[in-house]
Amino acid sequence: MAKVEPPDPSENHFTHERPELAGDVGFTIPGLDDIDWAGHSDAYGSAAHTPVFLRALTSNDASDRDWAYDALWASINHQGTPSEVSPHVVPFLLALLDWDALPERDRLLRFLAEMSVGDSRWAVECGTEVDAFPQSDCAPAVAVGARQIAHGRTDARAVVRAASYFACALIPACDAFVPPPLSDEVRGVLLGARIAAALRARRLGEALPHVRQWVESADHWESLVGRVALGYAAPETLDAADIEAAERLGATLPDPWTPRPDDWPEGLEWDLGTALTAQALTASIPHDLEGKVDRVAAAGADHDPVAIECARRAMDTLAARAPAEVVPFERFDPLLQRLLRALASPKVFAATSYAQAELSCLPRGHAAFSRLVGIGAAGALDDRVDGEPLWLKLHQALLDGAVDPLRALPQTRRLACIADALRHPRWFSDMQGAHEFPATNRVQARLMILLAENVATLPALEQGANPTLLLEPLREAAARKGELFVSLVHAAVCKHRGTTLSAAHTPSLDVAPVAVFPSAVAYIVRELADPDRDTFVRALPLVQASRRSLERRSAETNAVVERRETTSLYFPTVWWEVLAELPGAAARERVRAAVVQAASIRRERAAFDPLLPPHDNPFPMTLARQVLPNAVELLEA
Repeated sequence: MAKVEPPDPSENHFTHERPELAGDVGFTIPGLDDIDWAGHSDAYGSAAHTPVFLRALTSNDASDRDWAYDALWASINHQGTPSEVSPHVVPFLLALLDWDALPERDRLLRFLAEMSVGDSRWAVECGTEVDAFPQSDCAPAVAVGARQIAHGRTDARAVVRAASYFACALIPACDAFVPPPLSDEVRGVLLGARIAAALRARRLGEALPHVRQWVESADHWESLVGRVALGYAAPETLDAADIEAAERLGATLPDPWTPRPDDWPEGLEWDLGTALTAQALTASIPHDLEGKVDRVAAAGADHDPVAIECARRAMDTLAARAPAEVVPFERFDPLLQRLLRALASPKVFAATSYAQAELSCLPRGHAAFSRLVGIGAAGALDDRVDGEPLWLKLHQALLDGAVDPLRALPQTRRLACIADALRHPRWFSDMQGAHEFPATNRVQARLMILLAENVATLPALEQGANPTLLLEPLREAAARKGELFVSLVHAAVCKHRGTTLSAAHTPSLDVAPVAVFPSAVAYIVRELADPDRDTFVRALPLVQASRRSLERRSAETNAVVERRETTSLYFPTVWWEVLAELPGAAARERVRAAVVQAASIRRERAAFDPLLPPHDNPFPMTLARQVLPNAVELLEA
């Protein structure tokens, strides 16, 4: 494969800060230029700059290496999460371990360990459950270098041996290369090696001799490390006194972001406090589901860490045994009913809401959740029809377009049910797996449209009554969405009667809820007469430009040494979605004008600043082409 051209330093945040290395590169990494790095992506976009970072690791200048590790942490292990390119980078990091003159070998070993688990602190938070230690997408690639990583325990430098044992503790593939017995002339390295040995013993199902003796040692640090090792190697032997001691000691140790005590042993690179706290927590958790439910139920509203963790773990069982779709509460089995009622405690609910979000049978909002389990305020939608609550039937109507269950109700009861639904629109989006705001908003827009069409078919309105007489209580029930809902009702009435909507009944574009419900807005605009529709479409803010001046000042004098004017473009895609639902001459003309405007700004502006977020990339071309087939040609002209 032909060598790729080096990337433009100005296109990446890190190379923009350091376009040239201060030192000399001391090692040629085999095959580095044979990869199409630009065809991969990191946390910031194109991974084209990855070779620059890797070469900087071999520089004889420490500042180059500092910069490279910062760049790699941010780009391929961003906040403990690998990027798409990350597994492709690992073999080159392992290749560096074969270079005898590698600077800061200990630092690379730790980085590889973090790449394997995402973040070592998150790993130790798994407590005594070694099987639950996280393994990232990079773990298989890192495991290939297990022998190289474990070989570091024989290095003459204590810092490298300590890093090797640390990595081996977190990488299961190293277990075969780090057998006991343990010995090291540096006390902290030996203590860290004991934790690695404990994890190895647990993973392999082997006994770890002397671990209880370590706990009982008169030496403070040996006892602390021994207690961590005991929790990993033999958690089944922990009694109430062990758990209490681990919890108490864990609370006295510094967290990873504060300075360690002066007597902290050199080479002991392990977050003992987090490990002990997590071990005490997990060792306190009942093994069976009924025991977990009892603990959650007994906790009530108190913030009990064990109860919270019991609730989270019980959610795994709930996910396996819960219905695949929304059902009334009484159709859950009795033990799960007890669990759901316990989960409804506000503090417990807040701590487990993310886990609940993965279950399509449960709402994510606390008010709706409480209502489901029968301990919240009930409303008209809790009325039973054919043995099921009206909210469930309305939910099914939103999902599959079934017959609207409210149509058969008397007018006053129907209005009460509509008001109830408008007070809790998140209930329905929560129930449909809509875990992101755009998806949630689409569900809520569908609900408001369905309810508006329901109002439009009330007997009084079918007989010609003025909608305004019925809308005030509904406007109040819809709260911030009230004005939008009123506009929807007027549009639905016009659609039902075959008339056109007055421009006076269109929602203001400045009202926040309007800006997140494009399908609802499109529904309204369709009912306008042509001149009013054209006026509304022309007012949509399809392209916005933001200009700012960037200055670079002298560190010595604070004088401005460089000033640049930059322009970023904003494309509020919500309004493009409206246009995509409104085919016609006015929509085409508006899109054409917006595309030409964006192309003109791009041609005239200063060079794009890589430190600013790329607001103008990507352009909403898919939406634009739905309305204007030649949008691409116009933008590129």
